[in-house]
Amino acid sequence: MQSSSRKHEAEARELKEFRLIDAGIKSLSQIPNLSVMVKLSSLGLHSNRIDCISPITSNLYNLMELDLSSNMIQRIENLGSLSRLRVLNLSSNQLRTLEGLGGLFALRKLTLSYNKISSLGGIVDLHGPSYSLEHLDVNGNRLENLDEINFLVGCAHLRTLVFQMNKRANPLCIFPEYHTHVLSVLPSLCELDGVNLLGEAHARPAAGLIAPARTLASAPHPPLNSVMPAPAGCRRVVKTTASSEQPGKKEDSRVSCALAARPAAHDLANDSASNDSEQSGRDLAQWTKEQAQRSALKEMQEAAQRQTEQAARLEQQVKKREEQLADELSRRVREALEEHDAARQRADADNRARQEQLEFEVGQRVSAALAARDAEQKRERTLEEEISRRVAEVIKTALPQPQPQPPTLALPLPQGQPLPQQAVYAHRQPPPHHFGASEKPAPVDPCTLR
Repeated sequence: MQSSSRKHEAEARELKEFRLIDAGIKSLSQIPNLSVMVKLSSLGLHSNRIDCISPITSNLYNLMELDLSSNMIQRIENLGSLSRLRVLNLSSNQLRTLEGLGGLFALRKLTLSYNKISSLGGIVDLHGPSYSLEHLDVNGNRLENLDEINFLVGCAHLRTLVFQMNKRANPLCIFPEYHTHVLSVLPSLCELDGVNLLGEAHARPAAGLIAPARTLASAPHPPLNSVMPAPAGCRRVVKTTASSEQPGKKEDSRVSCALAARPAAHDLANDSASNDSEQSGRDLAQWTKEQAQRSALKEMQEAAQRQTEQAARLEQQVKKREEQLADELSRRVREALEEHDAARQRADADNRARQEQLEFEVGQRVSAALAARDAEQKRERTLEEEISRRVAEVIKTALPQPQPQPPTLALPLPQGQPLPQQAVYAHRQPPPHHFGASEKPAPVDPCTLR
C-alpha cells in the first residue's frame, strides 16, 4: 500500500498538465497529490463545485495556466505565490470584486466574463510596468458607469479589452460615447470587443469606432539631375556639352538628364512620383499588418485546434476512465453477489445439517423412551404373573383338599317317594369352607382378576 502511494506521488511530481472537468469536487484539497505537483504548468478544473481557492496552490510555483471557470468561487485569494502564472480563467463564477490579484507579475490574459462584478477598482493591483496584463475580458458583468474604465489606465501593457461579446454586454456599453471614451482613455488599445482597431477600424465607420488620424507629408521634389523614372508620355534625353572657356584642354563631358516636356508636366510628374512612393509605403505597411494579422489568426486557429484535440483526447480519457470504473464497479458488485450467494448456501447447508442432527437426536431419545416404556411394561407383566402365581399358590395352600367320595348306587325307588337326604347331597359340591374368627382370607391382587 505504501509502495503504491509512493509511486503515485512520484508520478504526480513529474506531471506537467492536469485536467479534472465536471468531477463534482468542492475544494482543491480533494485533488490527490496536488501539493506535490511542483512541475505542473497547466491546471484545468472547469465545471466543478469549487467555492474557494485554497492555499494549496502556493506549492504550484511553476503553474502558467489556471482554469477555474464554471465554479462557485466568490472571491480571488491565495494566488499571489503564482509568480509565473500567465493565463487565469475565472469566468462563470460568483465574483463581485477584483481584489486579490496582487503578485501576478507574469499574468497576461485574465478572463472574468459572466460574473457579478460591478467595479474594476481591484484591477489597480495590476498597475505598473512590472505587470504584464495584455488581455482583459469582463464581458457579461454588472459594470454600469463609464468611469470604471479609468481604472484600466495604469495597465501599461493592456492591448485587448472585452466589455461585450456574443450579444452579452455590460450596462455601460449602451452609452453612445462608450467607444469614444474607451479610445480616449486607452489610446494604446489594439482590440476592443473583438474588433481590431489597427486593421479593421477604417472599414467599420458605422460601428462607432474612430480611426487614427494619418498625416500625409509631401515628399520634396527630386533634383533635375537625379536618377528617376520618366513619367508616361516623356522621353529621356542625354545631352553632351563642351566647355569653350578653357581651350586646349580636353573637353569635359557630362551627362545631364532633362525631360522633354514643359515645366508644368515636370511638376506633375514629381507630384505623381511622390504620391506613388507614399502609396507604396502605405500599401507595404498595410500588407505587413495584414500578414501579421494572418499569422496571428493562424496561430490562434492552430492553438484552438490543439485545444480542441486536447479536449477530445481528454474527453476520450474521461470516457475510458468512466468505462473502467463502471467495469470495476460491475465486477465488484458481481463478486459481492457471488460471495453473498455462497455464504447463504453455506448457511443453508449448516442449517440443514444442524436440523438433521437435531432430528436424529430427537429420534434417538424417542426410541430410548419407547424402549424404556416397553421394558417397564414387560417388567410390570412379569410382576403381575408372579403375583398371580403366588396368590394361586397361597389359595391352593389355604383351601382344604377335597375328600374322595364313595361311589353311590343308583337304586330304583318306588314311584312317588322322595330321595333320601344323603342321596340329594351326593350330587352337590362340598360346602364352602367356613373360616374361624381368627382366620382371614389371603389378599387378592386385582390384576389377577383380569
